[in-house]
Amino acid sequence: MENIKSKNGREGMSTVATISDEFELPPHIGETIINPTAFTNPAAIGQMFAWLRANNPLGLARVEGYMPFWVVTKHADVLEVTRRNDIYDSTGKPFVLGATEQIERMREINGGADFPFQSLTGTDEPEHGAIRKLFTPLFQNQGMKAMEPRVRAIARTHVDRMAAAGGQCDFVKEIALAFPLRVMMDFMGVPPQDEPLMVKITEALFSGDDDEINADALTLTPAQQAEQMRAAFQPMEDYFAALTASRVADPRDDVATLIANGRVNGQLMSSERALGHYLSFATAGHHTTASSLAGAVQILCEYPEHLETLRADPSIIPVFVEEALRWVTPAKHFMRCASVDTELRGRKIARGDWMYVSYASANRDEEAFEAPFEFRPNRKPIKHVSFGFGVHQCLGNMLARQELRFFLEEFVARVGSLEMAGEPRLTKSRWVQGLKTLPIRYKMGVETD
Repeated sequence: MENIKSKNGREGMSTVATISDEFELPPHIGETIINPTAFTNPAAIGQMFAWLRANNPLGLARVEGYMPFWVVTKHADVLEVTRRNDIYDSTGKPFVLGATEQIERMREINGGADFPFQSLTGTDEPEHGAIRKLFTPLFQNQGMKAMEPRVRAIARTHVDRMAAAGGQCDFVKEIALAFPLRVMMDFMGVPPQDEPLMVKITEALFSGDDDEINADALTLTPAQQAEQMRAAFQPMEDYFAALTASRVADPRDDVATLIANGRVNGQLMSSERALGHYLSFATAGHHTTASSLAGAVQILCEYPEHLETLRADPSIIPVFVEEALRWVTPAKHFMRCASVDTELRGRKIARGDWMYVSYASANRDEEAFEAPFEFRPNRKPIKHVSFGFGVHQCLGNMLARQELRFFLEEFVARVGSLEMAGEPRLTKSRWVQGLKTLPIRYKMGVETD
């Protein structure tokens, strides 16, 4: 049994060592799930999860160097686990899959905490609800309505950038990463000249396993990976501490001002909590949207008829966006920890058991989606879990949808033809993942009769 104590003092003890062998997964399944390179082959990963859904939809993975974890693959079970935050919490164990050695070292570095910052993702009720309430007005209808002119203008600027590129670009590096980053930085109050720092920390957080992005990825031990990640956060801590001080002295109409001056239960946020919000907005707030946008454009390259469909009827672009979100599923998994003894799919789950909640599998579940391995630009109804579900559903989901919709509206209206100009490649990552290169060739201007 593992006995890794988290900052909240709970032992994190797991009794999965006593579970019957009939629930255990073949060793290669667990080895595949922990392997970042495996997720660069979506077809093979899709087949693996399809096999699990059919044969062992809630199985136990045992991998050397990792705490045992249940693999939740069915759409209905993913909804159940993410909905029941009173049973499956985000603080008993880390909310991202990691090696035991890496977890232990990270906790040593951070005084018992799993990360050097406190984010909404790693917070449970009642604190989670109180913090979320502070930000919710920004991300709901009235706040999003106010953002529309700015988001559309930024989208148009980035399609202009495509036009200026002369008919060929790496869509990921030149457009997909830049567009949602500028939207989020504008939203936060961060000037354009500081965006490279945000890109650097995003790569450290989400792409540290990719040796083409992190040269040390193949040589570092799990403990050294934890140390590298911690070191990568320091420039961001310094930057946002200065930003907080500036917004206390000179409040503005931006998210940084809300973080610096907002009160939760009458109290200003701690520096660790404030940093967590800054980092969440500055990294996940743009990276997942960039991945979805790049995936959508890849589909339009591979299936030109979809581009014609959208051009003929732009009103279906919001539906196309939902299918792109399902198709890409940027966040492949999150972890949860059972806070009480319970039961799921007829199997006994003990307090402290670690749950690998596979959004990637849920979004291909045959019982939830007709022909799930087909991309259908007008699929209805759409019930993907790409933004999560329950109290931890992505706070910025409406903003992400707005960004994708506005960009594609501008794109479809102005790009006449589109094709691949090279091999697209995915980031090596088992957590948040998307294309790292998408070379495209295109002609601007749409012919009309």
